[in-house]
Amino acid sequence: MGFIVRSNSSNNYIKAILKWNAIDVMSKLKFIFGVHNHQPVGNFDFVFKEASQKAYLPFLDMAARYPWFRFTMHNSGCLWEWLEANCPEYFDKVNALVKAGQVELMGGGFYEPVLPAIPENDRRGQLEMMSGYLKDKFGKSPDGAWVAERVWEPCLASTLAGAGIKYTVLDDYHFKCAGKQEKDLAGHYLTDDQGKNLSVFPISQKLRYLIPFHDVDEVIGHLRELYDSNNNALAIIADDGEKFGIWPGTFDHVYTKGWLKRFLDKLSQNLDWIELSTFSEALKEISPLGRIYLPTGSYAEMGEWVLEPESESVYQELAGRLKAENSYQRYSPFVRGGSGEIIW
Repeated sequence: MGFIVRSNSSNNYIKAILKWNAIDVMSKLKFIFGVHNHQPVGNFDFVFKEASQKAYLPFLDMAARYPWFRFTMHNSGCLWEWLEANCPEYFDKVNALVKAGQVELMGGGFYEPVLPAIPENDRRGQLEMMSGYLKDKFGKSPDGAWVAERVWEPCLASTLAGAGIKYTVLDDYHFKCAGKQEKDLAGHYLTDDQGKNLSVFPISQKLRYLIPFHDVDEVIGHLRELYDSNNNALAIIADDGEKFGIWPGTFDHVYTKGWLKRFLDKLSQNLDWIELSTFSEALKEISPLGRIYLPTGSYAEMGEWVLEPESESVYQELAGRLKAENSYQRYSPFVRGGSGEIIW
């Protein structure tokens, strides 16, 4: 692709075309890789320890071997506190990655509350407590906030923005429930409440299901499809860090058998068209796709789980029919379960 420049000099004309074509060639798929690590308040000490040894520490060690692998990480506050008291080497590793510019730390409610279920003052307190903690320990307040269980209500836009947060991440399901199609999800959007703006990024369900359970080539193939359809697209995964070592069978799969190493090696072979990025960097470099107003909800499975047993059976009946017709994915944003504060 090029453009025509009227010039008396044919050399200037050629240079202009070459420059524009070079920009096109250099366009890359921005890949944002996020992990969310959480252990609930009061969980057993041995669970924290096992998760640290099998998932949290090995992931950081592997990431550090690939300095170009930039990622975003959210830890809940109670996990940060346990790690600080019991695993100081984890803090050392995170500090090194932060200073190297390899990891972006994300904030959120300190004790991982479902934000819409608590009063506004408490929401602000939780968010500010986490931001202050990260600023104190790692030298920078977070730009983004993880929303527990991705439970969203429109009022959270003003809550988060009022606490100094610039963005959050939610499932692509939220965006589809607002009428967006898959083709509309290759970037971020702006939302607002009470005159306060907040950026929202869609997490790819496809990537959540692929990583780290499917073959590495299949993951890269999906990223290539996204790039070929729109080489200025964003590809986003942000999911549980526990599936990188603590979920049943995953330590053997991810580390012993080398899934994560193979994945990073394969990424390194494709950096001519893939660029690892972070949410904050994407905000600076990529304009929003538009403005969006997301409905109340969580991820699709949560809507099913919160239903009363009799209602859930009706939901399952309808979902089963659609799956049998191979049309569930098409209609799932319009076949929702339950939501509401009494449920959260």
